[in-house]
Amino acid sequence: MPSTRRQFLAATAGLGAATLAGCTGQSDTDASFSPGTDDATEWRFPDADRWSTAYVRDAAAPRTGVSERWTVEIPGANDRPVVADGTAFVPAVDGLVALDLASGDERWSFAPSGQPWARSPTVVDGTVYAGFADDRGLRALDAATGDVRWAVETRGSVRAGVVPNRNGERVYAGDDTGRVYVLDAADGTVEHTYDVVGEVTALAMGRITAVVGTNGGEVYELYDDGEAFYPLWRRRVAGGVRDLAVEDGGSVLVSVFGDYVYRLRNGAHAGTSAWRAEFTANDFAAAGSRLVGANLSSTASIGLRDGEKRWSRSGGGSCAPAAAGDTFYVGGEYGDDAKGGYLAAYPLGGSDGLLSDGPKPRWKRDLPGKPTGGLTVADGALLAVTRGGDAPDRAHAYDPA
Repeated sequence: MPSTRRQFLAATAGLGAATLAGCTGQSDTDASFSPGTDDATEWRFPDADRWSTAYVRDAAAPRTGVSERWTVEIPGANDRPVVADGTAFVPAVDGLVALDLASGDERWSFAPSGQPWARSPTVVDGTVYAGFADDRGLRALDAATGDVRWAVETRGSVRAGVVPNRNGERVYAGDDTGRVYVLDAADGTVEHTYDVVGEVTALAMGRITAVVGTNGGEVYELYDDGEAFYPLWRRRVAGGVRDLAVEDGGSVLVSVFGDYVYRLRNGAHAGTSAWRAEFTANDFAAAGSRLVGANLSSTASIGLRDGEKRWSRSGGGSCAPAAAGDTFYVGGEYGDDAKGGYLAAYPLGGSDGLLSDGPKPRWKRDLPGKPTGGLTVADGALLAVTRGGDAPDRAHAYDPA
């Protein structure tokens, strides 16, 4: 291990740039986007990958319209589906439900208690790591059967996403009391803990670090050297952290409750602001050279190089957006709850200018309920869950038209 924090950060900056740029396909200088062609991609993490970008560059997905693959009634469906090994894992108030990705048929369901409020899980090497908003602890489930492989008690509820390290031997989780855990992926042994300020609301991985955001308005980069788990830097931001991602070069993108999105530097100046943009992004997708964020009333595209808005349009999202290839997807609600909501697709690189209302949709589809949790792109399809309106709570899968 380098002898000082500064040496460590300088040594890893170049490594992060080489590795993450290759894995996420991000570039601050290339604003072009191409359609994805891979119709067998997965979405194994709550935000697509270990870096929490919510973007799958190579994924084929509906670009010009959609046709229904299946729709399944799931009472209390409440969070973003995760897709791995031919299965869609759908969080619901009553537990986690596993569906056959091709047909929508239920394979199994799991609940540690009555109405535990399942959160979006993480799936690695046939194991589902599941946290629940209303039940303390983290469970590792067999992805094929739902059987419990191990369970570990945590000090609070695990609501943020769970992420593995690079080789999958350890997983990182955070709870609503502010404790971050390093666990052995094989048996759940707690190797280390670190207490942060506020509930852990977002967690993403760098190459060899964990980045944590809290509702106390704090961002940490934590390093696990095998013998200890400690912060390399800590940064106070202007509000509770809503979403974060690690992008090209190891820089950290952070959206906070209120009015701002940050890009925090890596390397010798780690944790300092490269820029701060005025926009309230409840959730975002970090896609290539753009960050596309949404709140209930508006959507905006921000350039990652300079933090300038490329466009902003009225009409926001009721759930977290997703991006694939050259397209980003939003789910929104109509003002009258009885009218339900909609899904819409937009060009990632499209812009009618900052003063316009942004790009025109490629397609839009009305839904009987309001999209909630977040959208998912996998297996050539777009997945969503809906609640409310005049229809039961449901999970949906849509193929290209």
